[in-house]
Amino acid sequence: IVFETDHKPLVTLLGKSPIDLLPPRIQRFRMRLMRFNFVVEYVPGTSVLTADVLSRAPLRGTPACSNSLTVSEVTKYVEGCVPGIIEHNCFERVKKAQEKDEVCRSLIDLSRKGWPKFSSVPMVLRPYWQERSALTVCEGVLLKGRRLVIPQELRNEVLQQLHEGHQGIGKCRARAQESVWWPGLSSQLGTLIANCTACAEHREQNLEPMIPTETPQRPWQKVGVDLCQIKGSHYLVAVDYFSRYPELALLTSLTSA
Repeated sequence: IVFETDHKPLVTLLGKSPIDLLPPRIQRFRMRLMRFNFVVEYVPGTSVLTADVLSRAPLRGTPACSNSLTVSEVTKYVEGCVPGIIEHNCFERVKKAQEKDEVCRSLIDLSRKGWPKFSSVPMVLRPYWQERSALTVCEGVLLKGRRLVIPQELRNEVLQQLHEGHQGIGKCRARAQESVWWPGLSSQLGTLIANCTACAEHREQNLEPMIPTETPQRPWQKVGVDLCQIKGSHYLVAVDYFSRYPELALLTSLTSA
């Protein structure tokens, strides 16, 4: 099938662009067209003839297309667009967890039937409101674009797998953007990494270096004096800059007189 159009951007959107780089609305349109074998060609508007009844008459004996895609092949392609960070049967695991999750069941129902006004949306579903146009259902699995919507039951496990190898926040968020989503995922990843003991031990410390003082030529040539408090008692501390030897004197009064 040759699809001629005078709108040049359609040649790229419907033919050349990788499907995983397209906006969600165009992705869904491309997926519906994948069962057909067609080529998109650009024809200038001045060369497009006005269509009439005879030009639209179907031809008899349409030859069978040997490389036409089946529904199962299209489904496999869609699943392949979702890189998994969990095991091979991630779709089945997520699907079963979504079926048990009340929020996911409601989201699947709204994705199929349509969303009401924001004021009519239950409070528990309002965090998903801004992403409603990107929420779709494929083989019974709820997706946001090409990312799996992870139910509450699996979120801790997915967070640990995103942070596997103790990567930094940038790389962990990049992995999440390729595969999984739920409201607040980015902030939860940040909290996990900030509280990770292993990451804290190997994290580069940005402390300012200590500035050494100049060593004098003889003892007690330069002295540092300050006050300190220990267990309710006040002391005068004097340190010799040459030997670093401290002297302490207990103070009975803090007045300067």
